[in-house]
Order: sequence, then structure tokens, then C-alpha cells
Amino acid sequence: MRKKIFVVGTGRSGTHWLGYILKSSNELKVDIEKWPIFPLVTQAAVNYKKRYFYLPLIILYYNLKSFFSQKILVDKSHPNLWIANYLIKYVPNSFLVGILRSPHATVSSMLRHQGVMNWIYNWKKYPVPNEFLGITNDNYQFYDNLSLEEKCTMRWVAHKIKMQQIANIYPDRFFMIDYEMLFDNHEVILNQLSIFLNLKEKFESPKINYESRFKWRDNLNKKQVDNINSILKRYKFEEFIECL
Repeated sequence: MRKKIFVVGTGRSGTHWLGYILKSSNELKVDIEKWPIFPLVTQAAVNYKKRYFYLPLIILYYNLKSFFSQKILVDKSHPNLWIANYLIKYVPNSFLVGILRSPHATVSSMLRHQGVMNWIYNWKKYPVPNEFLGITNDNYQFYDNLSLEEKCTMRWVAHKIKMQQIANIYPDRFFMIDYEMLFDNHEVILNQLSIFLNLKEKFESPKINYESRFKWRDNLNKKQVDNINSILKRYKFEEFIECL
């Protein structure tokens, strides 16, 4: 049975870029945030009370889509991270490719994307806990008082923790890509990805906008950077702390 590949990660972390890199392979059929599956996956991720309603539809969709596909199916619905265990269990031969971008660059991009920020603005419309945004029964009052960049960092932290959990539980089914490493060593990273997916051909070299890597330094002020660092410190991700 053909593999099914799910590209996962938080919004603004390079999942689109990765999806387009995967599109360069003739062995893969890549869907990027395609209707109707993307909104179903997103709702399953953000609303745990409706998750079990959406799961059968999602699983049926992927199994049927794969059955009728002549190529390896790749789906870039990045919130699939939050139902990864169900996909691995109920969608045969499933694999995940995650991408992690530095928190400061991710948050900087989040703050400039209206669609992403709508999740932050409207968080009270969804039940708690909200894994997708990093809100728990214990921290929701703390969350309510955070700045926008701190709330965005909470989302980054939640996704980082979840990806590490999936990698630990399913080490043979999960391939993690460091966004910044993809800039510096894309040939090595993509060769490793090709081997992981057992592809016959190599990926095309991606277009790289080197200016975007450190653009966050121009877009964030010192207070915002300090706020991001405070959340990273709170959740013991000191290795990601940066300063202007």
C-alpha cells in the first residue's frame, strides 16, 4: 500500500514552503490546504469537543484519496499534527514530516497574518483546553492576560512539544526538518527526506529568500522580543532565546 505523507507544524513555520518543495517530485501528489479536508482538519485540531465527529470523515477522506491516487499522497494540512496518532493508527502506511522555525521568526510572521491572528483574537469562542493554541485548564487565566506576541509564542511552544512527543512515540514515522537548517544545508536535508520517503528521485533545489531568515529583527521591537523570550523561559526552551 502506498505511503501517505502529512506535512505538519504551526502556521507561519514554513509548511507552505515545504509543501511546494515536495511538489517538485514527480512521485508525489501534493495537496496544499485543499478544500474540504483542510477546514475539517483545522476544526478537529482547534475544537476537541468536535474532534470525534470530524475524525471518521477525515480518515475516510484520506483512505479513499490514497486508494484512487496513482502517486504517493502528500497532504499539507498542517493542523494534522493534533490528530497524528489517529492518522498513524487508522490511515495505513502514514508518515509525518514536520517543520520547526525559530520562535521569533514564526511569531513575527504570525503577527502580520490576519488569518493566523484570528485564532488568537477569537480564542474564547473555542472550548478549553485548546491544544492548538497552547491553552490548558491550568493556564487559561494566565493566557488571557498575555500580549499578542506571548500568545503567539504559546502556540509555537505547544506545537514544538507536540512534535517532539510524536517523534518520540513514532520515531520511524516522523521526520523533523529544522527551517533554518533547510536554508543553510538544503541539499543534505532534502536528500535525507528523500531517503526517509524512499523516493527514487531527488527534490529540485528550492528557491531561497535569504533576506527572510532574519527579517524578524526588523519587524519586532525589543519589548516584543523580551515577551517572546519570557514564554520560552517559562516553558524551558532557553536554547531558542534571542536578543536584538
